[in-house]
Amino acid sequence: MPDSEAERRLRGVGLPATVGPYRIVRQLGEGGMGVVYEGLHEALARRVAIKVLRSDFSAGASAMERFFNEARAVNLIEHPSLVQISDFNRQPDGSAYLVMELLRGESLAARLRRGPLPGVMLLQVAWQLADVMVAVHAKGIVHRDLKPDNVMLVPEPIAPGGERVKMLDFGIAKLAHSVGHQTQSNILIGTPAYMSPEQCRGAGQVDARSDVYSLGVVLFEAIAGRPPFRGDAGELIARHLFAQTPMVASLAPRCDRQLGLLVDRMLAKERERRPSMQQVRAELHRLLSQHQNPSPLSAAVPMVGMQGLPGGSRVPPSKLERPVAQTDSRRWQWRLMVRVVAALSTLGMFGLMRWPGALRKQLNPQQPVAPGRELKAAVAPLPANLPALVQPLLPPETAPASTPPARPRRNSRAHHGPESASPPASRDQGQPQDEQKQSEIKNEAILGDVD
Repeated sequence: MPDSEAERRLRGVGLPATVGPYRIVRQLGEGGMGVVYEGLHEALARRVAIKVLRSDFSAGASAMERFFNEARAVNLIEHPSLVQISDFNRQPDGSAYLVMELLRGESLAARLRRGPLPGVMLLQVAWQLADVMVAVHAKGIVHRDLKPDNVMLVPEPIAPGGERVKMLDFGIAKLAHSVGHQTQSNILIGTPAYMSPEQCRGAGQVDARSDVYSLGVVLFEAIAGRPPFRGDAGELIARHLFAQTPMVASLAPRCDRQLGLLVDRMLAKERERRPSMQQVRAELHRLLSQHQNPSPLSAAVPMVGMQGLPGGSRVPPSKLERPVAQTDSRRWQWRLMVRVVAALSTLGMFGLMRWPGALRKQLNPQQPVAPGRELKAAVAPLPANLPALVQPLLPPETAPASTPPARPRRNSRAHHGPESASPPASRDQGQPQDEQKQSEIKNEAILGDVD
């Protein structure tokens, strides 16, 4: 009977159909150094992932050292975002293998192929990556191969956003105080699209700040939908070393400004200018908290790290649409308030213009108010005894020159008759009337001045 394709692949890596208590179910992935299979422990009904180093690499000391590094690195760190390794051994033919927990989810690379990540999901993934890398660096380990293919997103209800980040592949990690094989300084190790400038010069020159740069490239791609540099391996290395890194805002204008500036700092050519991984984690945590619990000022500005929601996103669209709706509502409220204040001001000015005339009519409804005198008339009503009050203030009148009394005529009646005495009497009676008329004319003049 001819061999099946699976059996031929199993023999190609020197692994039989079963490994100890595990039976090989299917192939999960394949890389340059080995193959990953799904295994089943039939007695416990437990499924695991088995990473097998190819037989041609198992004979080399360098490849075996890198393979052991992964087991040692994971065992040195206790963090929920690291894949647990439960067994490490060799087959009778000399091929080595690792037994790890089986992850159910998708890689970050597969997620990014559907488009950039939305703001809240991006911050949750970025913060978890920075958090696990802080734990890795605390043990003196540099990953040196941080990329979307080595990040898994696994459903977990208690994790931020309902997904747990899992960091994979510590095969080329640089362990501090490692015993035995040391990395040569002139060897290029890593994936060119995500390598730091110092990593492009040589693997022996890297430290924790190299992982900061690689994480910055990953975040740049998650925001803009593409890495900062593209090309073949040689072009990528040259651009990481000498080309000016594009700013995040130039390719993703809608990206949150503070997040974009953080990624720009992480991608600095000089590693002294990059923030530490602890600083990156703290800044991402601040941005995530600000987005989940927005203040009244920040709620008006949506945090968006993408051009649109990708298909299959687990983030409800309402979380991104709510700040925009709040902004429109506030603008409508402000416009209504301005219109109401303007209307009240107009009515108030109109009332002030009409008030003096109306008050005058109420005080003296019989007398019409002349134009231009409404304000004067509204000050106070004129008293009835105004002439008597004003008379003492007037200057005294000049008395007429006294005339000598007329001499009585003798025999007036005899010469003129009884009608001759009437004219003097009439002059004496008309003089008080003339004085009264003059006084009234003066009083009217004074009243006119007062008005």
